[in-house]
Amino acid sequence: MVILKSMKKIRKMFKLNFKKVILVLFLSFLLITPVPTKAQSTEIHKMTIYTTLKDNGDAHIKEIWQMDVHEGTEVYKVMKKMKDKKIQNLKVSDEKGTQYENIGAWDVDASREEKRNKCGLVKDGDSYELCFGIGDYGQRTYTFEYDVTHFVEQFENDQGFNFAFFSQLKLDIDEVKITIESPTHKFNKNNSSIFAYGYEGYVVFNNGRVVMGNDTPLENGSNKMQILMRINNGTFSNLSKTNRTFDDILEEANEGSDYDDEDGVTLFEVLFIVFVVVIGFAIIIIGIAIYHYLHKTKEYFESGEEFKAPKDVNMFRDIPCNGDLLRFYALARKIGLVQDIDQGGLIGAILLKWVKDGYVVFEKRKEKRMIFFNKDGFSIDLSGEILTDSIYEERLLNYLKRAAGSNIALETGEFEKWCSNHYSSIESWFTSIENNERKIMKQKRDMWGEKATRKFLCFTGQCRNIIYSYKVKEEIEQIVGFKLFLEEMSSIDEKEVMEVKLWEDYLIFASVLGLADKVEKQLGNLYPQFVDESNIDIFYTSMMIRNFSNRGIHAAHAAHAAESGDGGSSSFGGGGSSFSGGGGGGVR
Repeated sequence: MVILKSMKKIRKMFKLNFKKVILVLFLSFLLITPVPTKAQSTEIHKMTIYTTLKDNGDAHIKEIWQMDVHEGTEVYKVMKKMKDKKIQNLKVSDEKGTQYENIGAWDVDASREEKRNKCGLVKDGDSYELCFGIGDYGQRTYTFEYDVTHFVEQFENDQGFNFAFFSQLKLDIDEVKITIESPTHKFNKNNSSIFAYGYEGYVVFNNGRVVMGNDTPLENGSNKMQILMRINNGTFSNLSKTNRTFDDILEEANEGSDYDDEDGVTLFEVLFIVFVVVIGFAIIIIGIAIYHYLHKTKEYFESGEEFKAPKDVNMFRDIPCNGDLLRFYALARKIGLVQDIDQGGLIGAILLKWVKDGYVVFEKRKEKRMIFFNKDGFSIDLSGEILTDSIYEERLLNYLKRAAGSNIALETGEFEKWCSNHYSSIESWFTSIENNERKIMKQKRDMWGEKATRKFLCFTGQCRNIIYSYKVKEEIEQIVGFKLFLEEMSSIDEKEVMEVKLWEDYLIFASVLGLADKVEKQLGNLYPQFVDESNIDIFYTSMMIRNFSNRGIHAAHAAHAAESGDGGSSSFGGGGSSFSGGGGGGVR
């Protein structure tokens, strides 16, 4: 079974790039560097789905697809196994504000021009297809809204739903964010439970809503985002009833299932793969090596200087990046001030911030080791309200709660153990932060790409240059200067007075750089009353946080290095077969 799945993955990889593989082989035989001719592909860059639950259990769903379209006549989305659920009130508009005409029954065989600015439904038993015309090709943004009746069901002992927003969509998807909310009810861990399936990412409670999102791009045909949600009885009224309990559905979902793969692996494809791997391996390696040599990505600032950490900078005594902790981390990471093994500093910084704001307390306690020896330990009560500043803090909080278990009190060693068992979850958390900051920089025009042609002997290729704004250069100089300041804090005039808040910020940002211990030492010398004026206890709490965070990251990296499989993946697998909702779709 494992071998078959691996062969299917390999086949899909080559199927998606079949022409490119043949081109590379042919040109490599001729010792000619392949010239990049990236074909225009139809894909979704960002999918945003807003789901509003009505008091009668119906749902209003609004989907926004930001995509590139270069083929086909229509976009369609399949909704399978809807049972007594109905799709109603379909509305579609595009980025120009054009409101599409709902023509009711949809003709799949109509021409692209006949489908332009129109939408409709195809119904087959208890399945639906939501369809609308593509219109012009290029970068498009489609917004479509519809109602789903009986979305929330009445189980024997609870209320809830088991719904896939999409499954096996025939498009690559870079980013997905799904929000589920009710105008009259706030969802939280006290009145609801949430379980997600089919993707690598997160699902969390956030300010009374449920938020789902992916950490890694979702591939054509194998993508799926499904949620099983339990809601306390009495929350919604007049619901469709089922004779199953929520626990029955949860047990089935957690067992997981294999999804149908309509495409088999043919003998020709197997032989072709063997040929490419065995016969063409050396040639492909040569071709790729030459290609990459001629297509290096170089990074510069607007000033023309090469992107790297500056060596000669002045001390910077303010908080860099205007106090944006995640941007500070991402830039410090990019210039090499934060290595993989030091990433726990960011977790420590966020925990210090929560301690400073009074949301969490590290309760000191003695723990027995062997028979006669005691060791300092801690417990963190996570049951109270913790206001987070970003979805990434919310996800970290969710990880900590999962590590804490049913008592929601995180104790010594629990996070370390969780990181060891779920190393890819914590690693993808860091990666998604860096990717998001990169995306923000593009949106704010702090970085952009340019292409310049270069020649090498008989080869012609293009070198991609990434250009960063002067603002980024200035922020990097601030970060390097700030690090220098922290390392030389002993030179501070003993008579100089600093506010508690500034010292707290120094501790938080120093944690990212692994220099919190230096700030603690200077605090003890220059501001001994700090422990009486701040929630942060530098003689215990900050030290325990540093130990706690670093041990967790070390455990994650050790587990990753020791295990070659998918152990600890943050993918939400399984999902069972009882869900309603997405079951295919794309462009045709």
